[in-house]
Amino acid sequence: MFHVVYSRHYWDYEGQGTFANTWTLYRNVDYSQICLMSDNCAELKEKADKDYAKYETTKDHESDPDQFYMSEVYIVDDKDYFRTYKDEHPDVLSDSYYAKGLVPKEEDYYNDYGQKCLMRHILGSVKIGHKIW
Repeated sequence: MFHVVYSRHYWDYEGQGTFANTWTLYRNVDYSQICLMSDNCAELKEKADKDYAKYETTKDHESDPDQFYMSEVYIVDDKDYFRTYKDEHPDVLSDSYYAKGLVPKEEDYYNDYGQKCLMRHILGSVKIGHKIW
């Protein structure tokens, strides 16, 4: 399985770098659909950008438009999508760390693609296959 994600990248003026906010558009898509999804990434990005711009006008706090520098839609494989900090750093994070109950180790994702949230309120809601938004 693979997943299609939408990412908005921003300049971090305080930290002198960049950061991204990323959401899942399609979740658990079969590899038989990889060509279809790959061919539609530009169209998905355009729609997500429009939906996000509309969302920006309806919320109380708007982000600084000067900080935004790019957005993208791309495909992520299961291996990367569900990769955890424990997978990435097996010798550093012990089971006692997770025993504290802060974050279940199966949900301590190394990359945040919005695995635990739905962005329907931002990116609309259309039901097509495994589509999230």
